[in-house]
Amino acid sequence: MKKGIISGMSGSGKLGILLLIIIVSTLIMGALGLAVAYLKTGIGLNTSVLMDYNNPDTITYMKIMQIFQAIGLFIIPPAFAIFLFGKKGENYLQFRKTNLLFILVAGSLMIVALPLINWFAEFNQALILPDFLSGIGQWMHESEASAAKITEYFLKADNIPTLLLNLFIMALLPAFGEEMLFRGVLQRIFIQMSKNIHIGIWITAFLFSAIHMQFFTFLPRFFMGAMFGYMLVWSGSIWLTITAHFVNNGTAVIIGYLTDKGSISSDVDTIGTNNFVYIIGSFILVSTGMYYLKVKAENRFEQELLNTTEQTIEIK
Repeated sequence: MKKGIISGMSGSGKLGILLLIIIVSTLIMGALGLAVAYLKTGIGLNTSVLMDYNNPDTITYMKIMQIFQAIGLFIIPPAFAIFLFGKKGENYLQFRKTNLLFILVAGSLMIVALPLINWFAEFNQALILPDFLSGIGQWMHESEASAAKITEYFLKADNIPTLLLNLFIMALLPAFGEEMLFRGVLQRIFIQMSKNIHIGIWITAFLFSAIHMQFFTFLPRFFMGAMFGYMLVWSGSIWLTITAHFVNNGTAVIIGYLTDKGSISSDVDTIGTNNFVYIIGSFILVSTGMYYLKVKAENRFEQELLNTTEQTIEIK
């Protein structure tokens, strides 16, 4: 079977096939993960041990499942997409060499964006649902608290090897996998479907945030997803979004480690939320960095999208 056998299919058709691949891949890798986790820890399904987060075997079980699920959901489907959707000789996921300075700018943007991201998170958490949705609101708060508790235990690290493993699971693997799926494949599909680059970017950013099922951090993740989308379109290299994603997640892992060790204050999560000057400064720096990428990176992928999608894409 030759590469790109269904490259000419409509965007909705590609989306349907991609969803089918995701479902099958996730189920298969989830089953393999359960088997490996059982062999490693002796923990099976329907056991109360899985609720005991102080048990090291429980955390090991969770980390094994996280790895297999990430591969099934984020790594394997884009690999199939390259073969099915990408034309011969086409760099479908945009793994292109790029200017080192662009990489540094992309990574630095996630550091200077911290006050702005924290402000988005605080604003998001302050949102109150109407009274008739109070039951949903309570469920959302309970889900968020449960996820935060699991993450806290998940990220505990008593030594450097464990910290490095956490960085692999929580930063490196998501940076590659999520960017390949969302920016590399889904964003391209939604641009093809909407015939508009901006609509494709923002729909993808919405789904990127929604899939994490963390309702009270939806806005900052939505904001970052849009940043990643424009980085790819303007630079033509997915390495920028992978770098930015890794820096964001890796910073959170390292901050959690240092906070747990008492090396830094936990107040780092509130930087910018109580100082409007920080928020404005962060906004200016992020805007300047993004504008630099737009101007200097020559809008490579915009032109490629214009030439390869079925109809002219509207760029405003």
